[in-house]
Amino acid sequence: MDFWQVASLSTIKVKGVGPKLQKRFASAGIETISDIIDILPSRYEEIPQQTPIGNIKADGRYLVCGEIVGTGFFGRRFFRARLKDDTGVANIIFFWWAPYLSAIFGKGKNVCILGNAKIVRGKPSFAHPTLVSPEDRKTGLKPIYFLPHGLSSVGKRRFISIVKSALALLPDDRFEFEGYRFSPKSAYLSAHFPRNLDEAKVARRALLSFEVLMNQIAFVMRRKRRSAVKLPVSADELLRIARGIFPFEFTAEQRRVLGEFACDISSGHGMSRLLQGEVGSGKTACAVVLMLAFIERGYQVVFLVPTVILAYQHYRNLTGILGSRANIALLTGATDPLERSRIMLGITSGDIDILVGTHAMFDERLEFSRLALLVIDEQQRFGVSQRMRLLSRMEGGHLLMMTATPIPRTLALAYFGDLDISTLRHRPNPVRVETYIRDFSARERVFNYLEKRLDKGEQLFIIHPVIQETDEVSSLKDGIRRIRRRFPGVPSAEVHGEMPASERVSVLDDFRSGKVKILVSTSVIEVGLDIHSANLMLIESAERFGLSQLHQMRGRIGRGGGEAICILLTDAPEGSEARKRLEFLTHSTDGFEISEFDMLSRGAGNIWGGEQSGRLGFEFLSRRLFSSVIQSGRELAEKLVEKDPMFSLPQSRFVHSALLNKWRFPLDIAP
Repeated sequence: MDFWQVASLSTIKVKGVGPKLQKRFASAGIETISDIIDILPSRYEEIPQQTPIGNIKADGRYLVCGEIVGTGFFGRRFFRARLKDDTGVANIIFFWWAPYLSAIFGKGKNVCILGNAKIVRGKPSFAHPTLVSPEDRKTGLKPIYFLPHGLSSVGKRRFISIVKSALALLPDDRFEFEGYRFSPKSAYLSAHFPRNLDEAKVARRALLSFEVLMNQIAFVMRRKRRSAVKLPVSADELLRIARGIFPFEFTAEQRRVLGEFACDISSGHGMSRLLQGEVGSGKTACAVVLMLAFIERGYQVVFLVPTVILAYQHYRNLTGILGSRANIALLTGATDPLERSRIMLGITSGDIDILVGTHAMFDERLEFSRLALLVIDEQQRFGVSQRMRLLSRMEGGHLLMMTATPIPRTLALAYFGDLDISTLRHRPNPVRVETYIRDFSARERVFNYLEKRLDKGEQLFIIHPVIQETDEVSSLKDGIRRIRRRFPGVPSAEVHGEMPASERVSVLDDFRSGKVKILVSTSVIEVGLDIHSANLMLIESAERFGLSQLHQMRGRIGRGGGEAICILLTDAPEGSEARKRLEFLTHSTDGFEISEFDMLSRGAGNIWGGEQSGRLGFEFLSRRLFSSVIQSGRELAEKLVEKDPMFSLPQSRFVHSALLNKWRFPLDIAP
């Protein structure tokens, strides 16, 4: 068996893992040898030179060695031991007790400990020190593990022994292709037991690079193997459709996107495209043209959106744009049973051309007649498995995903390696929103300014990060009370995700019509909400939001012209990282630039998400390396699949085994 086949075997095969421990491992999600070795050290602690106990005169971090000359308990089972060397005695304290402590620190044992010492009554005292083995002292580096919930009592020393036994079972297979070399056994050994920090970093990067390569190969294979309805449409024909329904000329960027659409849907392969662009760049207009092209040829379209508010808005806009050209229906969780039954009949019969809706579309009872296009707006709100569920229900269908949250190319490749990417960078009618940072202490001065604008009949958004009251940040409930006390004569309302959908829509309609002048909200208004009359926004505890999220929220104002002002209230101190991030937002209106900065300042995070297969995560990659790892992984995956699409060559069989046994990708992407 090769490396990946052995790694997929049960944990019971590992020396030191019996039936009892196997059950405990399984309850923590550790079922295979691969699962064991994937629990990498969370960090590595550099071990200093040994210090004689008698030389410790001040608080600090020390390595000391000696003999345990006494043990005991104090308080409620707190464990204490005394460590002696030729120069003095130190106390060891654990504020709990377990049998293994008495075994490790038993009287007469010789041990080395590393920890923070405090001078108590003239003697150094170590609370919860780390035990340092001779091997750790030799390398000068100690791996620190945080075991999954439920396994803490296994003990770090026992777990390390199990890891060594697991690695000993694995063959030393190697993969080489186009100058890329990878030995999984060598990489795991160096990640768990490095001789120095540089070796640990190199090993982690090797493991992550290979994981990226596997994901990118899966993405490339999925794209190549998905056939779809062939729609022989040219870019000129799509442009003709656009001129027939819109009173404005498409920009050069929009025309380029229509050309990319035409190339996709006429190829016979399933269109899988992400259309990203700023608010107002014309994404929806391009999508409407594509929808009509399918409808004119007798096909049905699903337009999936994340919120009821956005669903109502798109339904209203599509009805206004297409009029009698298409029969459009709206399906949400709030749709009454009679209307839902009517929609289901219309979908099955083919009478409904476009179905706009939310998660209610995942209802298995929906049976489409000729569904051929799935359009997803604000795709980041949906998981991979959710979109795949809908795609699986339309044989030979095409997929268009849209986002107004610009994604740097490297992130897009990581999130959506199976999608082509179209970008609209420019807005035909750009909106300038002036953004300012103010401290909490300036809230009253801010309210005085807003009062003057409200007296002129303007409208104001106030955004809070949380709904309920908390000691840490200003909540929506606290905020609505404050606003009604401060502006008693100005009609105000609140909207948040815990309200019934119909109530949310009603409040927003009142705000849109001008009946409500101040709308106090959570980030529920972040996505797609179109209120042309609002030019003012106040964001409380702004440091609690990501920069891209803040950029999206301020995109809700200034859409009807006029002087648009967004004020960020924060208690982040001058010079802090949080403050610097907010300051960047005040100087930039480029969503792509903001997104890139946000990624670099906050980290990439868990980019694979729960629906994908990555386990190691990108938190170990530096900002500089993130782009190169993703880009090189993509390029190598495309070369390998192009050269050997059936995985018949020896080096490809190594990849094939990894895809099936380690990452367990579906067999339809790997033979």
